Amino acid sequence: MSRLPSLLSADDLPLAELCALRIDGEVMALPAGWAPIDEPDRPEQRARSVRLAVGRDVIAARMTAAWVHGAIPAAPPVPQVCVRIGARRGNDPTVRCELSELQLDEAEVVRWGPAAATTPERTAFDLLRSAPDLPAHGAAAFRLLADAGIGLAEFRARVDARRRLPGKRIVLARVAEALARADDPASRQPSLTR
Repeated sequence: MSRLPSLLSADDLPLAELCALRIDGEVMALPAGWAPIDEPDRPEQRARSVRLAVGRDVIAARMTAAWVHGAIPAAPPVPQVCVRIGARRGNDPTVRCELSELQLDEAEVVRWGPAAATTPERTAFDLLRSAPDLPAHGAAAFRLLADAGIGLAEFRARVDARRRLPGKRIVLARVAEALARADDPASRQPSLTR
């Protein structure tokens, strides 16, 4: 008996059977495909799902990358992906996604085989730079940094040291606000045990 892949699609089983397995609680739905519930929920599996949904030569970015890294519980309804500036990628009108071009170093991309996402640090920068919903995007950015073991002061120093980084001033201002709130005793939540 052969083992099914950790990420299932209609190429593996008929769509009706996959939907029945989801209803029975045997698989969970991902942006593109289904994963058996006993399969560990890993970043590489999430990144492969994004790759299946959007295309092979894109990189998960912003909130989609935050989901891949586990900073938010659910993938955004429309995948947010990027390509490197100058990358040749045809515009497929049948694929629904938010596609942006970014100047990325190879060190700012995490790869799992052909699937990829921006690193937690780069994802946090992009979320703080272009956040339409600052509380949600900021929370995801700060969780990514915390999970990666990068403190806000260290992140601020790293961003400040970079040259020619679009949105750098906005990110530095937002990190400064977060640091000021963290240092303000009035902004701390009172203890519930008093």
